[in-house]
Amino acid sequence: MPISVILILFGNFTIKNSHIIIKKISLGILVVFSLSLLAQPPLQINPGNPALFEWTEMPSIYAVINTSVAASDGGWVVGGRYWNTDAYSVPPVVIKLSSTGEKLWQYPQSFEWETGSTDVIKHSNDGNLFVSGRCRMGCYYDPIGTFLNKISEDGQLIWKKIFITDNTFSVGEVFEAANGDIYVLAGPQMLKVSANGDSLLTQFFPMIFYDVFASGLATEDFLLLGHLNGIYKTDFDGNIISIHEFIGPVSNITRCDNGYVFNGVHLLIKTDEELNTVDELDISTIIPKGFQATVKNEKFIIAGNNHILQVDFDFQIIADNTYENSGNFEVTDISVEDNIILLAGNNEHSSNEMVMAAKTYLLDGTSLNPSVDAGIVNLRAENIIGVKDPNNPHSFDLRWDAFATLKNFGNDTINSINFVSVMLENIICSERYYQIPQSNMMLYPGDSIEITLGEMQEFNLYCPNPTIAEYTLKMHTMLPNGFMDRNPANDEASITFLVDLTVGIDENPVSEIRIFPNPASGFINIEMPANDVFSWVITSITGQKILNGSSYLDNTKVDVSSLPKGLYFIEISKSGRKISVEKLLISG
Repeated sequence: MPISVILILFGNFTIKNSHIIIKKISLGILVVFSLSLLAQPPLQINPGNPALFEWTEMPSIYAVINTSVAASDGGWVVGGRYWNTDAYSVPPVVIKLSSTGEKLWQYPQSFEWETGSTDVIKHSNDGNLFVSGRCRMGCYYDPIGTFLNKISEDGQLIWKKIFITDNTFSVGEVFEAANGDIYVLAGPQMLKVSANGDSLLTQFFPMIFYDVFASGLATEDFLLLGHLNGIYKTDFDGNIISIHEFIGPVSNITRCDNGYVFNGVHLLIKTDEELNTVDELDISTIIPKGFQATVKNEKFIIAGNNHILQVDFDFQIIADNTYENSGNFEVTDISVEDNIILLAGNNEHSSNEMVMAAKTYLLDGTSLNPSVDAGIVNLRAENIIGVKDPNNPHSFDLRWDAFATLKNFGNDTINSINFVSVMLENIICSERYYQIPQSNMMLYPGDSIEITLGEMQEFNLYCPNPTIAEYTLKMHTMLPNGFMDRNPANDEASITFLVDLTVGIDENPVSEIRIFPNPASGFINIEMPANDVFSWVITSITGQKILNGSSYLDNTKVDVSSLPKGLYFIEISKSGRKISVEKLLISG
């Protein structure tokens, strides 16, 4: 059944620089909880080597990095997308980090289309940056396109261009010819732009439906376009000269002596001038799959499967070092500057919440490696209330208090952490999310603490035939001390509770009925308008009958001193028909 909900979160916790994000959606699930994660402190620096840092940022529930490059000043530039919590959009983003991991600037400040993603960042021949990716005017409506922006290394726009396309293709490569023309490879198409950003042509290639471009190189005489099944050799307008099959995706096409080198899915390949294979190196025994590679100073730098490989153009393995992978760190790109490697990607949780993440390593695999491991060992909900909407008999509000017990499983004292609760399905542009950040903590290794997460409310739960509803609250922790959790397996906990939606609280009970005092401790009075037989039942918030009775008096006194402190319902019925349901708070 469809449910339209709006969530509000209250709580007794420390929040710094945060706010609640609410977005109304319709989904065919019963429970929708979410939390908006705001930017984390950008500086996590190794005092012994300032160039070794771990940087994370989650401006919302869905933030990813797709691409990275080393900046000319020794810093780094990363790009991806994130939820814009002010505009309810998913814009592309480019972020500049200093050589020590400090966030210096973010581009763009605003994006004219509702959604987008930065897929590729490349250096231009004149020392600036090309930023390219996919975009869409709205989450579920056209137009869609590919954007190309040229920006300076301090994040200032030089020019921008958007190509309207038929499909939302990821950009696989941006490269520049000697005359200044720029080529954007997106899906099966090549877009050609002048040095000033003017469109020159769009060329589609006869690829099978899943084939896409992954790399490109402009030589003095022709273009080489790498894709999933090999390389197209074309003229500068994309007219095919020859087709060469390789096990792709063909990435990092680079000129070398008397030929070219590039990498495929598990091979490093060397060819002659005519693209005939002259040598291969299979790295699958070291890195079976899922590696990122770049070319620097006539050698491949490859990271994957906790290995950092250095391979020269003669395909000799210069070094094979191991590195520590931080928790669920999914690496999407690699950049190298001097002896520092930046691995950029996402710290992904099992519920698909993603944090922008970037981490630097030395070529020998040395990195900053804090021992942060925090997890939820208990989650409970109390005071679960179903509130009937007086204007709609099929609409209810739900409320409950949530508590989580946090344990420090690592060796570092935990000073801050984020509690996150999200809906079970992440749907871009139909997202709702909250964050409960905890700071100023002092949780020592091995210690536990129960944290009051606060009262949660879910509004406008639509049920055509109200019955018992089952709700699952999932909660997990992220970014202890601003770092990626080293053991995400214990981060998540869930609890399922039932609410009898047939026993809602009528916010407009029969006006002649009075129940007082409320809150109560020793007794309550039930005052009726006239002497008439009626029955009363006090139930728990889960619908369990606690006390019941009947009376014909216009003022009936009920002893409630045996009830524990908490919230209850009291139902009044006449002739078998329920005429009133009210909340009853026992104060103890």
